[in-house]
Amino acid sequence: MIETTTAAISFWQERYTRPLMDLGAAGDANLQGIFSPGYDATTVGQYVQAQFMQEAEGYVSRYANTAYWHALLVRAFETAGLRPAEHPRGIILDLGSGAGNTILPLLELFPSAQVLASDLSAMMLAFLKRALGRTQAAARCGLLQLNAEALDFHPASFDLITGGAVLHHLLHPDLTLAGCARILKPGGHAIFFEPFENGNALLARVYADILRRPGAQLPPDVASFFRHFAADINLRKGRDKRAPIFQKLDDKWCFTRRYFQELAGQHGLSCTIYPLHTTENPFEKQTEVYLRIGLGKDRTGLPDWAWELIRELDGAFSDDLKADLLIEGCIILRRP
Repeated sequence: MIETTTAAISFWQERYTRPLMDLGAAGDANLQGIFSPGYDATTVGQYVQAQFMQEAEGYVSRYANTAYWHALLVRAFETAGLRPAEHPRGIILDLGSGAGNTILPLLELFPSAQVLASDLSAMMLAFLKRALGRTQAAARCGLLQLNAEALDFHPASFDLITGGAVLHHLLHPDLTLAGCARILKPGGHAIFFEPFENGNALLARVYADILRRPGAQLPPDVASFFRHFAADINLRKGRDKRAPIFQKLDDKWCFTRRYFQELAGQHGLSCTIYPLHTTENPFEKQTEVYLRIGLGKDRTGLPDWAWELIRELDGAFSDDLKADLLIEGCIILRRP
């Protein structure tokens, strides 16, 4: 169990502009050692959907994959020219940490750094606390309930900020990026992994074509999944999220390169973006991922004729263009 210590509180309190409290002070041992500026239920409910609260255990089991995130982080650090060995005393903030997909690799890759795991869902942080257990690394990891749109830290507090699939859940990721620019140290990096519109829009189109094929026979759950996917991607396109439905949606954004490049320019950050997929059949491979995560099915859940249509989409582009297409991408921002 992670114990609350005066030293642990004071280290992070020095970097945060508001007083922090221990959520376990009222007697809940599951929350002991999780700090918070004290959010009310309305604030939490505005941002955190049921899958991160009441349904958190199912979400954790469905998406737990620290090996995958370890590989993504290693590649991102190599691309950024960031060598963990050169930052032995670094201070790292991870946004939307959940149950630890990014935190556990960060603690391994930066064996001497202080790492602050954050999430607005205290329940998700309780799962992370359990995952850290009594490991030696737990002493270097703070747990903070945090609204990622309000990064109330002192300027130049962090060497590195990371976020694994967090920005697309927010109503105002521009506020998060502005906060990152302010709290990064000179030469610091902010690295995010997010879904993008262009690749997913093409997938949504081919799924719609599959559904419209005369005489198409799809398993009902797959047909329903494709219909919902196409509608979801269509809803998430664009930057205007003022419609009331976005208050209830978990996934709110599919980003574009221009979105990040414009914001980076506004805040004086450099910006590098690259796709997470390879150029070998990216749409086929991504469909396999969506079937596995969304329905728990392998590729046999889709008939051969449907796979052929998806492979036709893969074959419609050169390798150069497929390297530019973004289904999911890594965004690397650097403060000069």
